[in-house]
Amino acid sequence: MPVFGKLNGNGPFKILNISVHPVLEYDQLGIFEGLGHDIFSVGFYSDRSSDNGVRPKLPNSPWHQEIGASFHHFGCRGDNPGSSRWKLSADFVQQFDIVIVDHDIDFINDSLDELAGMPVVWRTIGQDSERTEQIAHRLIPMGMKVARWSPVQTQLENYAGGDAFIRASADPDVWKGWTGRNRRIVTFNNDFQQRSESLSLPFWQQAITDLPVDLYGLRNEGLPIWRGTASFDEQREILANSRAAFITGTSPAPYTLGFIEAWMTGIPVIHIARECAPKGTFEIDILIENGVNGFIARTPEEARSIMTRLLDDYELAQRVSVAGRQAAIDTFGLSKISSQWGNFLKSISI
Repeated sequence: MPVFGKLNGNGPFKILNISVHPVLEYDQLGIFEGLGHDIFSVGFYSDRSSDNGVRPKLPNSPWHQEIGASFHHFGCRGDNPGSSRWKLSADFVQQFDIVIVDHDIDFINDSLDELAGMPVVWRTIGQDSERTEQIAHRLIPMGMKVARWSPVQTQLENYAGGDAFIRASADPDVWKGWTGRNRRIVTFNNDFQQRSESLSLPFWQQAITDLPVDLYGLRNEGLPIWRGTASFDEQREILANSRAAFITGTSPAPYTLGFIEAWMTGIPVIHIARECAPKGTFEIDILIENGVNGFIARTPEEARSIMTRLLDDYELAQRVSVAGRQAAIDTFGLSKISSQWGNFLKSISI
């Protein structure tokens, strides 16, 4: 007997979003509200009057304030000691039409009683593993729907299935305006040293030797070319004005939000190759046509050579910029991804 319910009607819906990433949360809230739905996020935008320091504030309606108050009224918590930090009550959850959970399949697995009868979507974010797939194998027969981050995730070991493949998105009216007038390379990464293996820090350090490179991101103290953090507007300006972006990805994700934002801005992108990522999770070399709309670097020496060429050849950078931005819009554009989400909700409703 299925535990989870079915989505009724054609909307607009009241959506509960369980979030794990502030940038993805900001983008998804914009998508669903743009589609006409009401959405309350348990995450970085639970209190829309606060500034999370990563993305701008969002409109704070009376409905959001009311739901935020009910979160506390019904005894929900964000410091649960279990495998998921969130603990929500059934009374709180029942205020919504559907629950969309970003990545945190443990929350779903630990909240079966609270989610009983509710339509539930597991929205993967590319960080899936054999363990998460094992849990998904148990939950899908109970009625859980799955929206995957990328089509290449079908190659995951013990792949449990998916109802839709919906990539992340970016708005081309926001991420735009590349000039490349600053003859410098830029990298955005948080916790570069702490996540050295997954972010390929040694590869990056070897590649940037003696090049004009700027690193931005949280908690990178100790790295000599770290320039601190950048606000939302500063990040857009840096990407628009730097000559090229050197992106190391995050294993095991097929792609990252940082890649999307850089590619769509039009800054020429140099990305590490498939050899640096686990098999079956990498999509960058499918998306990038090497030397046309971006570059793939298989060794630090190759990455340094590409960066040097782009620093010295502005016409090459311009050609790659135009092709890369168009490819990014075609793949990750807000209009396309919003339409896919709209069609997905229709496909799972009765």
